[in-house]
Amino acid sequence: MKFEVKNEQFYLNGEPIFISGAEMHYFRVPKSEWRDRLIKIKASGCNVVSTYIPWCFHEKEEGNIDLTGSTLPEKDLQTFLDLTQEFGFLVLVRPGPYVMSEIREHGLPFWLFERYPEVMAKRIDGTNHAIVSYLNETYLSLVDKWYKAVFTILTPRQITHGGNIIMVQLDNEVGMFQWVMNHPDYSDFVLDLFSSYLENKYPLTKFQELFNTETKSIREFVYTNLKNPQKTNALVLMNEFMLFHRDYFRDYLQALKSIGEKYGLSVPVVVNVHGFHSIDYAKRGTQYPIGLSQLLHTSQINGMVLAGDYYIGNVVPDNYYDLLIANAFTKAVQPKYQPLFSAEFQSGFQYNKPRLQPATQDLISRICIGNGMNGINYYMFVGGVNYEDIGILGYRHDWQAPISMKGDLRPHFYVITHLNEVINAYGKALLEAKPVNHLHLGFIPDYFMTEYNNQYNQEFTYRLRHLRETLMYNGLGKALAFHNVSFTGINLLDDAEIDVLKVPTLLVVSFDYINKKIQRKLANYVKNGGKLLITPYLPTKDFNQNACTVLVDELNIKRVDRKEWQSIRVVDIDNVISMITETYDEENSFAYIERNKQTVGFIKSYGQGKLVVFGAGIISEHDHHMDAYFEAVAQLGIDSIVKTDDWLNVLVREGETGTFLFINNLEEYDKNTTITYKGELLFEGKKLRIPIRKGLILPINWRITDDLLIKYSTGEFTSCIIYDDIITLSLQALDEEWIVLETTHDIFVENGRVVELGENNYKIFTKSNCEVSIILK
Repeated sequence: MKFEVKNEQFYLNGEPIFISGAEMHYFRVPKSEWRDRLIKIKASGCNVVSTYIPWCFHEKEEGNIDLTGSTLPEKDLQTFLDLTQEFGFLVLVRPGPYVMSEIREHGLPFWLFERYPEVMAKRIDGTNHAIVSYLNETYLSLVDKWYKAVFTILTPRQITHGGNIIMVQLDNEVGMFQWVMNHPDYSDFVLDLFSSYLENKYPLTKFQELFNTETKSIREFVYTNLKNPQKTNALVLMNEFMLFHRDYFRDYLQALKSIGEKYGLSVPVVVNVHGFHSIDYAKRGTQYPIGLSQLLHTSQINGMVLAGDYYIGNVVPDNYYDLLIANAFTKAVQPKYQPLFSAEFQSGFQYNKPRLQPATQDLISRICIGNGMNGINYYMFVGGVNYEDIGILGYRHDWQAPISMKGDLRPHFYVITHLNEVINAYGKALLEAKPVNHLHLGFIPDYFMTEYNNQYNQEFTYRLRHLRETLMYNGLGKALAFHNVSFTGINLLDDAEIDVLKVPTLLVVSFDYINKKIQRKLANYVKNGGKLLITPYLPTKDFNQNACTVLVDELNIKRVDRKEWQSIRVVDIDNVISMITETYDEENSFAYIERNKQTVGFIKSYGQGKLVVFGAGIISEHDHHMDAYFEAVAQLGIDSIVKTDDWLNVLVREGETGTFLFINNLEEYDKNTTITYKGELLFEGKKLRIPIRKGLILPINWRITDDLLIKYSTGEFTSCIIYDDIITLSLQALDEEWIVLETTHDIFVENGRVVELGENNYKIFTKSNCEVSIILK
């Protein structure tokens, strides 16, 4: 077999494959029950099994590594992997060193810090941190010994050697501990690396100017001022320290990859991104891009696959758009060859708060797949227990998983099973269909470079966090999603100019701070024919808070004033309360402050392109707030991708052999609606019923063979089997469903009736689940 990651797809033996993974920790399930759990995973339709390999569990005593079960049956990694191949699974393995996963010392050997204290990171006061110093030589030499042992098992079982391991994740959520503790590594080793980074980046005179210092030694300056920050340069120095960490984390993961390759690693490596956080019943993803910013440079590692950890809690109208923004920003920074992939896609949680609902599992999966995700690893899929006291939360590790620690099947097991059936039914046509997007959302990673703060940069950090969460997420992002304006992402830090043909429309959320390079890029983009919407502020500073007005100067924009909490009018929508406003002395206005008619939004031509400025920061607390944002976006000539009679989330994937509508009802009542796509009323105007908190994936012009075309269906297909000369389609009906198809072959329908519409065109009516058979001879 051959596994490849290319063309924004996963391929197995040359054919695109959807990765539907099930996280099962062999070390938490009795060995005698491994087969039972794998049988159940197989029944769910998942095609990948994923597992951590905790170093601490297999090397309880230094030098005694048990990977064959000689000391405990559940340590028999070799047999577990062979069982997965027997069942026909592909495998993602995660051998650490860090694995987290509610394991003591986060998976590192329990003896590590006691015997080798020199590997510990240092706090700002010189005391030991709770984590390792990633590039410490002693630590990496111990990792080398661990990898040497574990890859003895893994290497021959890689798909490149005839096995079934398709990817290996190295470490876990790199940089997460440093961020949540607000405490990077201040060891001399890291400070020396940082000093060298600055010495290579800046000539001494430039450094002196940037940091407002007369120092003759950059290294001496770092040691003095990083641990004892001074008001005059603390913001700039901390910004540089966080920029340095992007290289530092990349170099750590590259070091792990090199060690793995020494012992035979030859499949793609996964880097997973952290950042979703708990807000009780429904979680949020507003901090997820912090992880993307931290791990930004890991995309420079050859053969790397970037994967998000998605934990949204219970999905509701007030947080689902976080998934769309997370997808857009991940897409912006991941390697161009890979598809969207989540290495940890919530199918449970370590606590019972929030208590996750089966409908959430269905909806978050459909939303992400509809938005272009071609790989999901459900985490956790199998509950278990912690042997040998390795767990930090006690003996049980049930995780609200689809398969409980006792092996029982929970309701969301059947949700995932059904969804796998639907994806497999549509198969290659769905996987090759690309998301239909109206615009690109500009990702400025530095807006999320807020993981470390001190007394001198915390005000700046708080302001950035407040503006992005209040306005980017709960303002504009929510409005775009509710109006079904679909978007993908572009990394504005990339060196290349923005290609107008690939990015015809661009939306940039600006919080006053944009560096000179990006401002110049945006000006060139408009000049070359791009259509740009920028909101709520035009940039006037860089991230070090130095004056930077390249964009304003280039486009000759006349700014007037900034105000807070103004009532504005946007086109025909009055009394829109804007948290922040920026006014301009410009013509072609479409928005203004109501009390004095000062312009807040205007349109301006420049070069071959068009600039739309909307100087309003609105919290989307009411429908007319979201409508105001929609009017601003409409100035770019953009409309909703799909129109419905009642609000629904609708995403579209379109390809050469089919278009697929992902229709999701996140609200607490059934909805009956017509669907209009690209100005065309679909399904002959039939009203579809979308049940309370459920979704549908409906095909349009789905070509199954050269001589069988499904023009449309109002119901969801759960199987498409081609065997010998018979094609059998299974459809799940909610009400009376219609299937319109075109074929020259005979049709047989079970539980439905067929009406001939004309030559080779047929319409099938069914009020219950039905099977359609087409005889090809």
